[in-house]
Amino acid sequence: MKKKDKDKDALILAAALERLNKFRLPRTLSLKKKVDSGELLNDFDLNFLRQNFGNARDLNPLLERNPDYLGLRDKALGLCEKILQKNAENQSD
Repeated sequence: MKKKDKDKDALILAAALERLNKFRLPRTLSLKKKVDSGELLNDFDLNFLRQNFGNARDLNPLLERNPDYLGLRDKALGLCEKILQKNAENQSD
């Protein structure tokens, strides 16, 4: 990979990490707390989680070039999946 491409990847990864730390992770953790307390997710919450999956999918080519970040993506998506699972359990209760 050319230096120019590596620099571009580094900038995109830095922006994605900042978004994760400042916005996505805090909101995702608040949704986990919500479902863990027995509440159901509303449409806004579900759209947010769908958006997380879509954003992760969009980053796949970048992450394939920078595999050190794949584990972080997998953990974030795993958290989203657990939230959706718990929401489904809460619906059936």
